[in-house]
Amino acid sequence: MRRTVAIGLGLAIAVLAVYAPVRGYEFVNYDDPGDTFLDSHVAGGLTWANVTWAITSTERCNWIPLTRLSHMAVCQVFGPTVAGAHHAVNVVLHVASTLLLFLVLRRMTRAEWPSAVVAALFGLHPLHVESVAWVAERKDVLSTLFWMLTLWAYVRYAERPSVARYVPVFVLLALGLAAKPMLVTMPCIMLLLDFWPLKRFGYSTGEVGRAAPTARCSSAAAQHRTTGLRLVLEKLPLFLLVAASSVVAFIAQSRGGAMEFASQLPLSTRVAGALTAYVGYLGKAFWPSGLTFFYPYVAHPAWEVAAAAAALIGVTALVIWQGRRRPYLAVGWFWYLGTLVPVIGFVQIGAHAMADRYTYVPLIGIFVAVAWAAADLLSGWRHRLKVLVPAAAAVVAACAVLTYFQVQTWASTEALCLHAIKVLPGNALAHSNLGLHLSTHGRFAEALPHLEEVLRLEPRFKTVHTDLGVTLGALGRFNEAIAHFREALRQDPNDVVALANLGALLSETAAHGEERDLYRRALALEPDNTNALNNIGVMLSDEGRLDDAMACFRKVLALEPSNALAHSNLGLALARAGRGAEAVAGYQEALHLRPDWPDALNRLARLRATFDDPRFRGGDEAVTLATRACRLTGGNRADFLDTLAAAYAEVGRFADAVAAAEAARTRAESQGRKDLAAQIQSRGQLYRDGRPYREPLLKPGQAHP
Repeated sequence: MRRTVAIGLGLAIAVLAVYAPVRGYEFVNYDDPGDTFLDSHVAGGLTWANVTWAITSTERCNWIPLTRLSHMAVCQVFGPTVAGAHHAVNVVLHVASTLLLFLVLRRMTRAEWPSAVVAALFGLHPLHVESVAWVAERKDVLSTLFWMLTLWAYVRYAERPSVARYVPVFVLLALGLAAKPMLVTMPCIMLLLDFWPLKRFGYSTGEVGRAAPTARCSSAAAQHRTTGLRLVLEKLPLFLLVAASSVVAFIAQSRGGAMEFASQLPLSTRVAGALTAYVGYLGKAFWPSGLTFFYPYVAHPAWEVAAAAAALIGVTALVIWQGRRRPYLAVGWFWYLGTLVPVIGFVQIGAHAMADRYTYVPLIGIFVAVAWAAADLLSGWRHRLKVLVPAAAAVVAACAVLTYFQVQTWASTEALCLHAIKVLPGNALAHSNLGLHLSTHGRFAEALPHLEEVLRLEPRFKTVHTDLGVTLGALGRFNEAIAHFREALRQDPNDVVALANLGALLSETAAHGEERDLYRRALALEPDNTNALNNIGVMLSDEGRLDDAMACFRKVLALEPSNALAHSNLGLALARAGRGAEAVAGYQEALHLRPDWPDALNRLARLRATFDDPRFRGGDEAVTLATRACRLTGGNRADFLDTLAAAYAEVGRFADAVAAAEAARTRAESQGRKDLAAQIQSRGQLYRDGRPYREPLLKPGQAHP
């Protein structure tokens, strides 16, 4: 017992040490925000309304109520934007599954050290980093915890079958399916375990060697040995449960559009992809290099598919041939093959060819086969421990080191995507996510090359034109931005983001009168679309309807408290109403959420430079903020240069103010913004006369010039 406790403690410490860095990691923009703080139900915590939603929702292509409830619980306790708490929960769940795997294998086989090796490989293998270090994969680590608990309950049932012991098996399986439908293969795995090591079939497996001992429960199970048919019928309620879960999962994936890519692939292509993926996962299991969060779907040559099929058939024939003498080989191999069936690609979900997270449970079978085979083959050699112990220690240590470095690639969106691009330079999704991340954080000039690379690699990539429109608009390249938004809407007329942003851009350039229609279309598609609501608020603010504008922004913040754009827009409306202190607070909150956001920097700089109330002016701060905003946008924004000119004037640098105003006027004219150019020219005359500019307050109903 002491040795068991020591092994368990060692496993827990090793896994915690390897994954310790994640407590300081950010959310990544690959599904994390949508699964946590951007989902108002999840971010709102454990209320009755949110719990009801979690139980009934199939949003984001999944019915995973237990996973959503777990995210709600973290948000309830720690807050929706504390990424470290979400990461820590994932690690704790992974540690718990590692310990349970060790205990279940030990209970079934009484082989302590092989069980410990399998658990160590599960806990420390680099292929499992994605499941643990990715917040959005809470469903993987949570469902696997229930996988292990279900196995524990089933072993207890196999030792002494009874209804009272069967009920926990059913309930735990149902809970696991409610976390992620990956457990649909569980009844088949139970049948494998009935063969070995539980030995519930009516014949002996005839194992060889001393390292593959009889199961602890085999003496009790021997009294209950029965036919294969009866063992299948015994699991009929479980098969019905997983069948129902499969139907729900299929409907959710179909309705959510996750199977759109599959409709473009013939069955022969999907089968070929599945065969090569089976071999590919094995290759990465034994040589875990080149791991990334997304592997694009590629066509495989016929010889590669044939070689993969031959390898799989060969291994299958070998383990069947050795089935009676070395049953752990068959159980481990068919565990691997079977548990991958839901995600191997016969029914293609998404556009990826493989995913590291899909190996989280399946590789347990390979680990079992290898650990027991190594012990078995050397069982008659008196020096076996001198070979097995250092070999196992070396393999586990190597996995731990590789995992530690792989964990670091999940530190942030930027780290994750840069690593993915290094591994697979043609990874359009990695370029897209990195471009979006840089754009979101105001690094538009850095974002642009990545988004252009997406367009080169995948011209019909679903969001590339919308993202390019946002980025080019922020860089002041309005005509190009408008063209990309229109192309996005040509490809998808219901692209709400493109509708809302095109409306905002047309409103800003004063070149069209269709923005109201665009906003109406966006809100008709998504009544609570925060992007459209923000833009409508800006339009109302420009029209002088400040109270209505503030109501729009406050509605956005009620839906998304961490929406930096709404905080900044609310600050602008408050500034126009003369409420300086509240305006400054709004801008500062926006910059707290997005420290390098040029728009918020520019607005706060303008308030500090031009506000009528001297209590809120600060020329030096205005120059610093405006300079930073211009630098982040490459000096392409006429309105930002205009603010910089006003900031120079506030500190008495009128020559610099005149030069900046002239640059702003030239830029505005080149962008076709004649009204803005005229306003800048008139402010330039003030600076020539040695006078600073003061932004006038809006009277109720007075439009902003």
